[in-house]
Amino acid sequence: FIFYNFKINIYFYLEYLYFLKKKLSGWPFSYIFKNEFFYKIDVFLDVGVLVPRYETYIFINKLFNILFKYNLKYIFEFGYGSGIISLLLSSCNDLFIKGVDNDLNAFFSSIKNLYNLKSRNLFFYYNNWNMFYCNNDKIDIIFSNPPYVCYNSFVVLNNFLIPFESKKSLFSDKFGINDIIYIIKISFFSLKQGGFLIIEHNYRHSFIIRTIFIYFGYFLVNTYIDQYYSDR
Repeated sequence: FIFYNFKINIYFYLEYLYFLKKKLSGWPFSYIFKNEFFYKIDVFLDVGVLVPRYETYIFINKLFNILFKYNLKYIFEFGYGSGIISLLLSSCNDLFIKGVDNDLNAFFSSIKNLYNLKSRNLFFYYNNWNMFYCNNDKIDIIFSNPPYVCYNSFVVLNNFLIPFESKKSLFSDKFGINDIIYIIKISFFSLKQGGFLIIEHNYRHSFIIRTIFIYFGYFLVNTYIDQYYSDR
C-alpha cells in the first residue's frame, strides 16, 4: 500500500520467494543482494568477502583523523576485502592509495567497486603481502584489518556472517597473531621515517600486540577502544 503505482507481476513474486528462501536459510541481506550501503556509498559484496562491521566505522574515523592531522598523502592497505576503506579515502583527490590482497574474490569485488565509483587515485593488486616489502615502497601510512581470530575460537563465535565469509580473511595461526606479526615487521621497513601503522586486532591481544610493535622499533604505540569498550 506504499507504492500505489507499483504492480506486482510473476517475475517480482518469484524473485521475492527466492530471496525469502535464502534469508530463511540464514543468508545475510548483504550477500543476498550482493550490496552493502556503508558510509554513504554502495559497495558490491560477493560471498567470501567480509561485510563491514560497526568497528569499521571506528577504524575509519581514527584513520581519517591521523591522515588530516599529519597531512599524509601516500597510503597502503594490507587485505582490502571489498575495498571499502580505500574507496572512501579515494574520494579525497590529493591522496594516493594502493592495496594488496591475496584473496581472488576480494580482488574481483574491489575492482568492480573501483570501476563503479571511478576512483582514479586508487590501485588494487592481487598478490602476496610481501609484494610492497620487496619493492621497498616508502609510504606515509599503512593500515590493515588482518586475519586475527584464533582457529580454536571458531566453535564459540556467534556471528551469522562467519559461515559465508572467507576463512583466510578471518583466521590466523599462532593464536591469531601470525599475520599481524608479519605486517608489523614488513611495514617497519616500508614506511617513511615518522610513518604510521594502524591495525585492528582481537581485544584479547592488546598487550601482546603493543609489545610486538615496540619490539620491532615502533614508538608512541596506542590502543583504541571499540563500542564495547574493549581494546582493539
